Amino acid sequence: MDTTTKLHIYDVDGTILDSMRMWDRISLEYLASKGIKGPAELKDILDPMTLEEAAAYLNEHFRLPVTLETALDEIHDLIRDHYLYDLQLFPETTEELEAVAETGIPMVVLTNTPEAIVRIALERTGALRFFRHIYTTEMGLKKDDPAIFREVCRLEGVAPEEALVHEDSGYAIEAAEKAGCMIKVYDRYRGRE
Repeated sequence: MDTTTKLHIYDVDGTILDSMRMWDRISLEYLASKGIKGPAELKDILDPMTLEEAAAYLNEHFRLPVTLETALDEIHDLIRDHYLYDLQLFPETTEELEAVAETGIPMVVLTNTPEAIVRIALERTGALRFFRHIYTTEMGLKKDDPAIFREVCRLEGVAPEEALVHEDSGYAIEAAEKAGCMIKVYDRYRGRE
């Protein structure tokens, strides 16, 4: 571990939680609940979007028979159920988080997923205890923007070059690098069915 690291910034989905398959299919699952068959490439279109942006996209492009507010509420309900009951940590996650915690270096979360939903899953799986703060795109910045990484560093009182970002999404890795952060790239799904 680099001795200049003063903060660990962890992504959740695909890095800590085995949730990317759920995210890859949640929009299709939602559309199916409305009797609509969505295209397989939908996940690629929605990947860099916030949940609110994704709901707006679905509402507009598929002419959903509900208001945007209702669509967002219904999508939240589907996601909340997965986080509350289904999603698990990757097998190696607890051991990795314990090792980092032993260094005494603060650990925080930065995710696209709403805080209330992330908190449920991290608490249920026992991982919440490792993180002193949860930051989300609900703060008004997106993870494809270097400014969100700079803002988390500012709030935590460290320079971006002192933060190690644990991330699996290409757009977020690129943004963190542009912000000046160190990067640990995860590819948890390689070799998994």
